[in-house]
Amino acid sequence: MKDLDSRIKESAVQLKDAPPNLSFYEYMAKGKAAYKLGRYDEAISHFTEANLSKKDSESNLYLARSHQKLLSRLADTVAYKERALSSIRFYNEFLRSGDATNSNYEEVIDLLQSLDQKQFNFDTLDEALKVCESGTKIFFEPNSLHVRLFNLSVNLGYPDQAEKTLEHVARHGNIEFILDKFEDLLLFEFDDENKPNTMLNILTDRIYHDDTIDRGHMASCIAKYYRDDETDTPHEREFNRAMAIKFFKHAYDIDSVKYHEAREEMEIIFIDGIERPLSKKTKKKYENLLTNFYKEHPDIKPAKLLQGSLPKANSVITAVENRPNPMEIAALLSQYVVGQEKAIEKFAVLGSEHMKRIQAKFKNIPIDDIPKKKLLLVHGPPGCGKTYTGQTLAKILGVPVLEYNASDLTESGYVGAKSEDIFEQLVKEANGNIQDAQHGIVLLDEFDKLASKDSPQGRDVSGSGAQKPLLKIVEGTNVKIFDRTKYETMFDTTYVSFILMGSFAGLDNNHSDISTLDRIVYYGRYGGKKAIGFGVESRITESGAAKLAEPEDFVEFGILPEIIDRTSLFTYYQHLSQKELRRILTEPKDSIVKSYIKSFEMDNIELTFTNESLNLIAETAYQMKGSARSLAKVMGKIMLPLEFTLPSQNVKEYKMTLDKVRKLLEQD
Repeated sequence: MKDLDSRIKESAVQLKDAPPNLSFYEYMAKGKAAYKLGRYDEAISHFTEANLSKKDSESNLYLARSHQKLLSRLADTVAYKERALSSIRFYNEFLRSGDATNSNYEEVIDLLQSLDQKQFNFDTLDEALKVCESGTKIFFEPNSLHVRLFNLSVNLGYPDQAEKTLEHVARHGNIEFILDKFEDLLLFEFDDENKPNTMLNILTDRIYHDDTIDRGHMASCIAKYYRDDETDTPHEREFNRAMAIKFFKHAYDIDSVKYHEAREEMEIIFIDGIERPLSKKTKKKYENLLTNFYKEHPDIKPAKLLQGSLPKANSVITAVENRPNPMEIAALLSQYVVGQEKAIEKFAVLGSEHMKRIQAKFKNIPIDDIPKKKLLLVHGPPGCGKTYTGQTLAKILGVPVLEYNASDLTESGYVGAKSEDIFEQLVKEANGNIQDAQHGIVLLDEFDKLASKDSPQGRDVSGSGAQKPLLKIVEGTNVKIFDRTKYETMFDTTYVSFILMGSFAGLDNNHSDISTLDRIVYYGRYGGKKAIGFGVESRITESGAAKLAEPEDFVEFGILPEIIDRTSLFTYYQHLSQKELRRILTEPKDSIVKSYIKSFEMDNIELTFTNESLNLIAETAYQMKGSARSLAKVMGKIMLPLEFTLPSQNVKEYKMTLDKVRKLLEQD
């Protein structure tokens, strides 16, 4: 018993000397109650007492939150800065405790983004960013923490911190997240232009050593990055070619079936190296690489058309001798048309079949034994490249092409253009050569304007009346035309291919973003509701619903069923994104930027554009309905003053920067 009594007395002495820890919980309880009631000054007082009685991460968190809550009441006051600094300090203490969750790091970024950074010194914000960066090493889901920290670092002017975030994402991140953000992150430019892109190096290393990812997909992405990277000098372009070839080859070696397109990409790069060599030595190098490439891949037919510029439509016979296959046509079209990959495939198939029929004719193969003529219907918003793709296809094939406004057509016997006029104009496009014209391609633009419509006269002469004569000439018939000597002659339409084009917006449609065909598909096929399921239909909206149009939808629009029945290919051109507009500026061989550069070269002026200036041009065009036409309009506005003034000045170089573009756009 004595031992028990002595132990009780010793415990009593220890309790008497111990700090009153119960007061910590009392202060925390009072602080949380005041916090919930919005009495943040009172809450800060209680949390401070709790913090003094016991160092605990929870009191730091609530102190940080309480100070942050008071900021909205103290805008533009001296106390604002003091509260903000206190909030940052307590958040830092809490994050260092190791008790933070991902959402706590998000809280800190919310705070930093809300502050007026001009009121704070470098050390304060830098310390907060470093603490947040430590959170990215602990939490990687969701990934928004890393993206927000990167953007915040850039906006605050901390490139080193931004680079650290990217390095961490590259080294440890979820691979799908990296690929989703791939281009934006890799194209990030740091202050030091000579500094290597460490993120790209890390990703490259993962291709060789990380077996947990789709290494072929990563290699293909890096190859496309180098392929698409815009450079100012031939040496940089040569370096990008070499790197693109390296990674396309790596992707193909990893999985030749899944990444079969890497071969075509390498072939195009080899040919580009021949056409735009750095020197005679590099040209010879690419000629040898291309020769060896064809030896290693004997199933690929050497693309003769790719070894020079686009052929002129002066001899259909010559074009037939060099008939390319659909993949070769698509590869060439991709050098001129940005995006619209599915549409390019349809154009390539039509082009290949067109040349097969002509080739069969020259070999005297009976008409019944040759492939049936394909009719292509192309629809989508204006300014997305429908007509341009058709014109480029004809140049690739080396055949005459005519762009004809179908809305001018009327039924025979009435005032207006007749279907026979199409072929008289096609002969003119073929420089009067009727034989070549009979193997050409006709682009019937505004074809949707021929849709059947109610007429007060009772006869639809410019709608269904104009469509009916097209039936025979599309299938193949002899048409009477007048040649350039004004003598009547016969024109055989059997080997002429037709591409029907239109926006299908509707004559009485006042909505610029939603076409009549959109409404027919959206309300007629899906009842104006998003379909339930996991397919494309589950994500449809009224604007753009026309991409899911079926043949019967065009009949409902007003196109004759007989024409739709003869149409074997349908394709939709979607609105151009801001990123695609940016690519259009520089990627195509005949891009608008390259044309201006060549124009100024004739005045002995070296014209260059910064990436930032091109991004602003694309952004401005995107806000103007986002079409290639709006892109040309923006470029015309900013370049016209320079075209007028620079040639008369003693200027050898001119660099178009972001600020210069802004000023030129602001001018009336």
